[in-house]
Amino acid sequence: MTRELSVIVLASLAGSSLGCGDDDGRAPVDAGTMPPDAGSDAGSAGTDAGPECDVGEAPIDPPALTGSFVFYGGDGGTGVPVPTGGDPTGIWAFDAATFYVPEDRRDQLDADASHAEGEAWLEVGATEFRLSFFFDVRLETLVVGTVRRPTTYLALGTYTADGPTLMFDAECLDGRMSGGMLMISFSESEGRGQLFIDVDSTDGGDPTVMVLDGTRTAL
Repeated sequence: MTRELSVIVLASLAGSSLGCGDDDGRAPVDAGTMPPDAGSDAGSAGTDAGPECDVGEAPIDPPALTGSFVFYGGDGGTGVPVPTGGDPTGIWAFDAATFYVPEDRRDQLDADASHAEGEAWLEVGATEFRLSFFFDVRLETLVVGTVRRPTTYLALGTYTADGPTLMFDAECLDGRMSGGMLMISFSESEGRGQLFIDVDSTDGGDPTVMVLDGTRTAL
């Protein structure tokens, strides 16, 4: 199987790790490799990265999140937004996710038929943060058929901001994230915000970029 779909199988979000940033300030995620049963409902595979993490009750009733897939680059692709920074403090409720997939993966993924659902919130104080992301990603691939992987991320700790980059020093992580330092880029304008996470290709190609869109519900 050429390139193993490892970059676009965001089912591999369940096997990914958030780590150091690229030159553009966005955070790369090692997308891992295709699971052997990727053509079936993969369920919620066991976690082995980081201790159990209790982030407490959600500070809000998060809205339903819907996710879509688009191609970027090349002749037929769209452009990827650029993080601009801003004020990250507050409680953020995310209602949309866009997965920007490199144009050269068009022969592997039916972007129009692929989607994601879930909920995601982020609370950022003066120095502390906590987050809870849940994604149920369903990909319609042109190689192995339907790939589905529910994935949960939980984290809390302290953070520092460097321009559009938020560096989260996590006291605990739960889900499939390894290491203690997370880097996520950010944009904020008039109470709307975006989080940017790069999903690196294991074959050296362009990354898939996950962009979460949300609203600041409180300061």
